[in-house]
Amino acid sequence: METVIFSKWIKNKTVVTEGASLCIGVFDGVHLGHKAIFNECITGSDYPVIMTFNKNPKMSLGRQKKVKALNTREQRFDLFEKMGFKLQVIIDFSPEIRNLSADEFISLLYTKLNLKKLIVGEDFKLGSHKSQAGPRELEKIMNRFQKDSKVIIAKPVLSDSGEIISSSILRELIVKGSLDVVQSLLGNSYQLDLGLTPSQSFGGELFIKKDDLQQLVPKEGVYEGYWDEDNLETTIYIDSKYLKVSPILASFKKNRFLRITQKKG
Repeated sequence: METVIFSKWIKNKTVVTEGASLCIGVFDGVHLGHKAIFNECITGSDYPVIMTFNKNPKMSLGRQKKVKALNTREQRFDLFEKMGFKLQVIIDFSPEIRNLSADEFISLLYTKLNLKKLIVGEDFKLGSHKSQAGPRELEKIMNRFQKDSKVIIAKPVLSDSGEIISSSILRELIVKGSLDVVQSLLGNSYQLDLGLTPSQSFGGELFIKKDDLQQLVPKEGVYEGYWDEDNLETTIYIDSKYLKVSPILASFKKNRFLRITQKKG
């Protein structure tokens, strides 16, 4: 999968001629609701494209409280590539880009993509605050550039309790340490990326300051875990300041993803 920065991508001369499908979003946590959008985007597409952000737009604009992410950019790249996307476009959320109208943004997309379908959630909005467009308006704009283009609204995915799965719900559950429920909403175990985090190791154990982690950490306690690549079982101890992993994987800087499965005891 190729990765490009939006502001550079729209200026280069490369144009995708295959019929492209596109999904756009922050996709923090990459839960089952997100995966439903991804599957719709990838199925039957010659050139599936995913477009995400270098930072959360709502948090950047002060419309949402700043919180730690549920996964890192590297984790998302790994998942997007495995799912079958051919191109990842990262929107550098600069003033120039965030002030684009929906019409202007879609116009730029058609200079780069032979866009056949856009897949979004039912509450999706595109464009600057004063000129936002929802799914129906976006399809009208797209049809001005290509008559057979479509906007597909992915159906929300519900939890066993009947709630729409969202990143906000996942955050609440992770903080509580309810990782078995988190796993059911993600479709996989919650995973920490330790590759870029400052750490110290002593006697086969790894120590990391919680404040240094980019991601949200479960509440204090002792958890089962696995190093993702080698599937080596380990134990994760979380207190008020530190996260300790024992035993440590010798190559953890390379095989950096640590799955946390459930609380012990």
